[in-house]
Amino acid sequence: MYQLLDFNVDYLALQKTPVYLVGTGKEAVKAYKRIFIRAIQLGRMFRMAGVYTLDQEWFGKNYCSAFVRDLKAGKDPEGIYLVAENDYHKAKKMIDLLNESGIGQIIVTLPTLQFPLKREEFEKNRKLFFENREKIQYVYERVDDKSKKIWEKLLRARWDPESDQALLYRDALDLSMETGSRQYFPEGEIFKQPEKEGVFIDGGALSGSSAIGFARWCGKDYGKIYSFEPDTRYHDLLETNIRCHRMERVKIMDAALYDYTGVADFSAEPIGSSKVGQGEGKVPVVSIDDLFLTKRDRVTYIKMDIEGSECKALDGAKQIIQRDRPKLAICIYHGEEDIFQVPYKIMSELGYTRIHIRHYSDTVGESVVYAVR
Repeated sequence: MYQLLDFNVDYLALQKTPVYLVGTGKEAVKAYKRIFIRAIQLGRMFRMAGVYTLDQEWFGKNYCSAFVRDLKAGKDPEGIYLVAENDYHKAKKMIDLLNESGIGQIIVTLPTLQFPLKREEFEKNRKLFFENREKIQYVYERVDDKSKKIWEKLLRARWDPESDQALLYRDALDLSMETGSRQYFPEGEIFKQPEKEGVFIDGGALSGSSAIGFARWCGKDYGKIYSFEPDTRYHDLLETNIRCHRMERVKIMDAALYDYTGVADFSAEPIGSSKVGQGEGKVPVVSIDDLFLTKRDRVTYIKMDIEGSECKALDGAKQIIQRDRPKLAICIYHGEEDIFQVPYKIMSELGYTRIHIRHYSDTVGESVVYAVR
């Protein structure tokens, strides 16, 4: 029911800044053990800087090799806070306290639903889906039967406040995984086999897990991997993972995929959710067309998990997509409209006739559309 994503485990295991655990239940112990073991695998030693909790019985004691403090009594200003709690109501209270204290870096082992939508959000989604019903119908009529069932559940979980959202997400996950499909590299039913000497564009590289997954899928028989990650907080982790897996022909790109090449606004959000196109920071951006049209590399696979910039990045890749006809694996859960706008764009504007929708978590996140010509 709870998850600590692999890239968060790696990120925490490599941290040089203090890491604080928030919670004193089974979930906290499980999270601590995963991080500790992963740190050893990466050649590092890991120690929690402290533990915070709302459970008075633990105040002043040691837990996960760290001193336990009262979360209500004040927090250290610097560091990363890992909220690991089995009860999502308690987890929500802890997160609210951290936010009130101005803590900038919070990682959460998320309960199912992440935290339920408010009724007005359901109503907003219902209106949005109704206004775009022609696009939704266009996609629905053209996807395979399994995609229809999965998509129906994902859409309903967003617009129907009376539904059991947890069950809908779980059903969508089970349908997606019934053939052993892996996120981004769904063997068998969608992508029969990788192309040899292929070029993989990894949009939103984070820890490098997708690049590693692509190399495994290909049996390391690939041409080159371009890993795009504009958030420099992850570069140490990304470089370490690539090195530990002894991967060659990987180029780390300190830029975000977008619809033009230059500089864009950037918001360094909490771990794993930084956004391009908003915020007070600046970050280099590049379009796939600008980068690859002059190269001899034939792009064979494009993956995008870029926090709501997927449509813009696809706009910046239209010529390469027309030239090279790559496979696509594009996330559709970040923006409000992405769940229908991304697959609609892929079919109506980019010319793909075969798309598949899959879902890889028991929460609102990790929905992916695959496309192949």
